[in-house]
Amino acid sequence: MNTRNLLADLQHIGLPATTIAVGGVAEDHYCVMKTEDDQWEVFFYERGVKRGRIVVATEDIACTYLFGRLAHSQVMSERLVLPE
Repeated sequence: MNTRNLLADLQHIGLPATTIAVGGVAEDHYCVMKTEDDQWEVFFYERGVKRGRIVVATEDIACTYLFGRLAHSQVMSERLVLPE
């Protein structure tokens, strides 16, 4: 998965592409971006602080992680109901 796929796939879990910021930070958004040392970081940006930050080796891992986290949140909040 890459950032382009991630943005497109958000619709499948009921979220707009504007839910995340790609390549930079945006207040009250999940962010996915490449670091200076060619790794990838994922975090929630709030009040100037990167919360829940993880750093991974590839864009694929970062995007897959964030998609999973957002899908889980949708299921737990009952905004996304999985078929039985």
